[in-house]
Amino acid sequence: MAAVRIESLSHGPHAIVRIQGKVHLVRGGAPGDLAEIEVTEDKGRFSYARITRLVKSGPARRDAPCPFLPRCGGCSWQHLNEQAQREAKTATVREAFAKAGLGDAAVAPVRATPHTLGYRRRLSLRVAAKEVGFFAGGTHDLIPVDECLLGAPPLRGAIAMARRWVRMLDSTLNRIELAWTGEDDRIALIGQCDGPLADGDRSVSEHLLRDERRLATVILHGKGFHHVLGEDRIRVALPEDELQLRAGAFSQVNDGGNHIIIQTMLELAELDSTTRVADLYAGAGNLSIPLARRAGAVVAIERDRRGVEALLANAERLGLTNLEARAAHVHRCLRKVAPATFDLIVLDPPRSGAADSMNELRRIAPHRIVYVSCNPQTLARDLATLADDYSLDAIQPIDLFPQTPHVEVVTRLTLR
Repeated sequence: MAAVRIESLSHGPHAIVRIQGKVHLVRGGAPGDLAEIEVTEDKGRFSYARITRLVKSGPARRDAPCPFLPRCGGCSWQHLNEQAQREAKTATVREAFAKAGLGDAAVAPVRATPHTLGYRRRLSLRVAAKEVGFFAGGTHDLIPVDECLLGAPPLRGAIAMARRWVRMLDSTLNRIELAWTGEDDRIALIGQCDGPLADGDRSVSEHLLRDERRLATVILHGKGFHHVLGEDRIRVALPEDELQLRAGAFSQVNDGGNHIIIQTMLELAELDSTTRVADLYAGAGNLSIPLARRAGAVVAIERDRRGVEALLANAERLGLTNLEARAAHVHRCLRKVAPATFDLIVLDPPRSGAADSMNELRRIAPHRIVYVSCNPQTLARDLATLADDYSLDAIQPIDLFPQTPHVEVVTRLTLR
C-alpha cells in the first residue's frame, strides 16, 4: 500500500486514516505522520491497521520514553507530545458534546496535571505463567515489565517484589494491584486469584510481609475468600484533609490531578455556609469532605457499604458533623427526595454514567448541578436530557491520565 497521511486521533488508542472514504484505525499513529500501513482486521465499515513503515514523522510524534513500547499496551499515547495529547482530549470532549446536540456549549482548554509521568499511586498488572506485566495492545499477550514510568516514585522496584510473590505462590493469580500506602515508600500488594487459595499461600505471604521492609499490606482474594495481612490502611491526601481507606478500595490514582478536580468542582459549586448539597456516587468521600468543609450540610449517597463505612469514619475523624451518608442505589434514593431539598447536587458516577438518575434530578430541580465524569460520551448523553431545564455554563476537561486517551471532565449546569 502506498504511503498515507494520518489525519487525527480517535477517542481510544488509535489514529485515523481515511482511504477512499473508509476509516482505518491505526495503533501507534500520530497526526501528520506519513506512513505505509497494513490492514490487520477488516470489520466492513472500518478496518484496524498497523504501521509497516514510518516514512516521515508528523509534528505530534516524539520518541516514547518507555523502553517497553510499542509492544506494551498499558499507555498508548506516549509517542505523542503533551501538547498534542491535550489538544486531542479537548477535541474528544468537544465532539462528544456536539454529537449529543450540545455543540453550542464552550469547552475550555484541558487543565494539565503537575506530572505527566510518575503520577499513578496504583498500578494494575496482569499475571500469566508466573510472569507479571501488561497486555500488548489489543491482545491478551503478556509483556513482562520491570518498571512502569507512570508509577509514582514510591512504587519503584515494587514490580520485582510482586513477581517474587507470584513465583512463591501455588495459587493462580490473574491480576495484581500495587498501591502506595501514602506513607514513605510503603506499598500494598493485592492479588486476585483465579480459583481457590492453595494451602500454604497465606503462610508464604506472611513470610514475605516479614521479609520485605517496604511491604505494609498483602491481600489475597477470590471467589469466597478475602485474606488481609498486615496494616490495612491507605492514606490519600486531599487539598486540606486526608482520606484513610482500606487497601484495594477505590481512590483516584493521580493525587495532583485529583486536587485539580476538587478545586475545579469547588470553584463551580459556589458554596457558602448555607448551601445544602447532595453528593451522588460519593465513594469514600473524595468530594464529600471538601464540600462539607464549606457547605451548610452535605448528604453523601453511595451504594457500596464499605465506601459508606470509610466515608463515615473519615468524617468522624475530621470532626465533620454536617456530613451525612446513606448506603443506597442513587436513583432509588433520589425518588424519596422532595423537590428543592438541595441547592446543589454534585455527582461523579462510573464510566457508564447516571442515565437512571437524570429524571429525578429534573424533578428535584437543584439550582446548580456539578457533574464530574471520566467518560465524555456518557456525560454528554446525560447532560442532553437536562438541556430543557438547565443551561450548561462550564465544561472543564482535566488531563488526569497523561500518556493515555482518557480525560476527566467537570461541568456545571444552572437552573433556567
